[in-house]
Amino acid sequence: MSEREGRLDQQASIMHHDESVAAKLKRLVSSQSYAYMRTVMIEMLHLEENQALQIVDVGCGEGAFCRDVSARVGRGSQIIGLDVSENVLDIARAQGNGDQTRGEIAYMVGDMMHLPFSDASCDVVICAGTLKYLETEERERAALEEMMRVLRPGGTLLVLDNDDYSITYAGVEDEELERKVVGAYASLQGDAQCGLRLPALCADLGLEGVEYREVLLEETNDFSLETAGRAMADNMHDVLVQRAQSHTQDSMVTEDEVERFYGQVQDAVHNGAYQWRYSKYALVGKKKG
Repeated sequence: MSEREGRLDQQASIMHHDESVAAKLKRLVSSQSYAYMRTVMIEMLHLEENQALQIVDVGCGEGAFCRDVSARVGRGSQIIGLDVSENVLDIARAQGNGDQTRGEIAYMVGDMMHLPFSDASCDVVICAGTLKYLETEERERAALEEMMRVLRPGGTLLVLDNDDYSITYAGVEDEELERKVVGAYASLQGDAQCGLRLPALCADLGLEGVEYREVLLEETNDFSLETAGRAMADNMHDVLVQRAQSHTQDSMVTEDEVERFYGQVQDAVHNGAYQWRYSKYALVGKKKG
């Protein structure tokens, strides 16, 4: 394994391969904030309920988008969730297809760089929050070109990714510490600002009718277990503490700094000043015929 591949494996484990983190991922995507994000994505697809479609969700995680979109498609549609982690797909399968499903959902292990589908075989290809883990522009473009390969002419590509440096926990006492901790976490997320570069990455793919928009997630004075801000803070805490303990020389923050920041977030909640915000960016377009 090359040094770069080793880094990618390490970054992927932050959200996928470790079982304890997979449970936090489930909490994150089950939150109202992430449900809102998926609603925006579905609206951008402009689906017709009487149209049977072949849909692929690349990097589907625990399958929340697959379940949501299955209630909005025509009967006879097939939704395939693809992910590199069998562990996280087990979580997806365990949750079933939902009560309002109109399309058939299937999950499979696969590599986004080599999609296991024929040319021009899919009507819709989704990739949300996964492209950034490829880390480099060259690999990101190659993955997007692979998505375009399997997309039929007139089919729809929807890509959503993050600006992880935009994460804010407003109300904390030490804003400089907040930016240091968030910056350390973002630095472990691959291409942390991939969402900002989606227009440039997709510029030469042969898409028409392109729409690009910010999807702002926001929670105010709620730090319960069901919120995205809490799930992210818990994961940020665990990842950075582990990093500080195992990489003492090159960790961007100390264990004490992480603990102080997490405590200040809780203080902000108690003081009524807490607000969590996170910017994601979505781009949608149709493949030229």
